[in-house]
Amino acid sequence: MAADFTEVTGNEIRGNDCYGVAVFSLADVFPKGTVFDVGPIPEYSHVHGNTYSDNGRHPAGILAQNGVPGADLVWDGAGWSNIWDDPAATRSSMLPGSSWPTPVRRGWWRALSFARDHL
Repeated sequence: MAADFTEVTGNEIRGNDCYGVAVFSLADVFPKGTVFDVGPIPEYSHVHGNTYSDNGRHPAGILAQNGVPGADLVWDGAGWSNIWDDPAATRSSMLPGSSWPTPVRRGWWRALSFARDHL
């Protein structure tokens, strides 16, 4: 959550009810107007080279109620520079990989941000 320049690699991630690896902004879980002593947006996280099994069987109540499926990987759409390169992992949404050019990653992030803010 709100991590910058984080690399998650070489792990066996298994048996998590909701998600195996989640990348989220602090703003998703604190009331509007909260002042943080760190940047709330996760930036430059790279998730790759992990193995996954048995994640996402029972997503948390509010996520399930909003139709967000459990998965190995989830991202709230915060921070255009985050990258996922674990192609065999299940995903709660389409996640940008390192093969995505920067303008495409930024465009996808903008679309998700717009949807999150206006739906």
